Amino acid sequence: MSLEKIVSQIKFPSFYVSRFTFHILHLVFLSLVYLLVFIPTARAGSPTSPIWSVQFSPDGKYLAVGQYQWVQLWDVQTHTVVRNFEPHADAVRCLKFSHDGKILFAGGGTPAEGGEVRLWDVESGDLIKTLELHDDTVEAIATNANDSLLLTASMDEQVFVSALPEGKTEHTLTQHVNRALAVDFRSDGKYFVTGSADKTVKVWNAQTYEVLVNFDQNDGPVYSVAFAPEENMLVSGSADNAVRSWRVVESAGSSGKIETSGALVRVYNGHRGTVYAIDCGRRGNQVMIVSGGADRSIIVWDLRSGNRLYTFNQPTDEVYALDLSANGQFDAAGGRDGVARIWDVANGRLVAELME
Repeated sequence: MSLEKIVSQIKFPSFYVSRFTFHILHLVFLSLVYLLVFIPTARAGSPTSPIWSVQFSPDGKYLAVGQYQWVQLWDVQTHTVVRNFEPHADAVRCLKFSHDGKILFAGGGTPAEGGEVRLWDVESGDLIKTLELHDDTVEAIATNANDSLLLTASMDEQVFVSALPEGKTEHTLTQHVNRALAVDFRSDGKYFVTGSADKTVKVWNAQTYEVLVNFDQNDGPVYSVAFAPEENMLVSGSADNAVRSWRVVESAGSSGKIETSGALVRVYNGHRGTVYAIDCGRRGNQVMIVSGGADRSIIVWDLRSGNRLYTFNQPTDEVYALDLSANGQFDAAGGRDGVARIWDVANGRLVAELME
């Protein structure tokens, strides 16, 4: 039945109702229908939170998506939510699967109050442990190859090295002089790298916790870092709109002791805003960088040549997080629009948009 018929059947009081009054009542009725029906429906179908972090499981079967106070675990093939990991104190800023895929580390915390990392059992969905770390939110996490060490970078300007599974903090690194925003382990565990709002990228000895190389050629805060599959290379993204690749060089010094140095290899220009997220991986013989940020685009680069392979423009707002699958086949990203997207890197095709 049409709205006009509904209104026409309403029994008004016996006093005279003019045609003008009838139309006024008609408009009021339509407005109420819109407010009570259409607006709630639109809200129910809209994203409830930006996406702050994404991470593929080591086998590529799942994609973990970090949002406000919870993590969704998606099946990559069926595009369905397997389970939710909740609650968290605030936005889940960073995610990391253990190398066997059995544990999911989720970092965040309450801004200006304290940081946390929660360890979840992927199979059961049970909370294993909550590690209360730092005096501010945890922005990035990484583990070494055997998951015996956990690195956490925080807004409190510090990087913690904690022993797993207990989570006891063994080292506090204070060499950054502004917010610590990014961290990654090299695959062999010999080095790790950190990035900060102090515009530096630092390479550390993972045994002595000494800074071996300090890269300071960035013109803005460094939001993301990642080691390349080629062990002497790493990449970074910063607020100066640039992606950079760096080389770490080992050589024998005059005393015979191994000395470590570094050099800027290439600047990849193409973004028109802050580069918030970056990753590096291999597909076949090709080593790729993926980067995303404030300009609402994701760019896939060839590490060696610097050529742009693809540009993905489907995000409708800023990109905060991305991750390459272990085999280099898929790239996942999320950001302010609350939609997790997956692309096939081989052909640049969008294969999934995940939003519950």
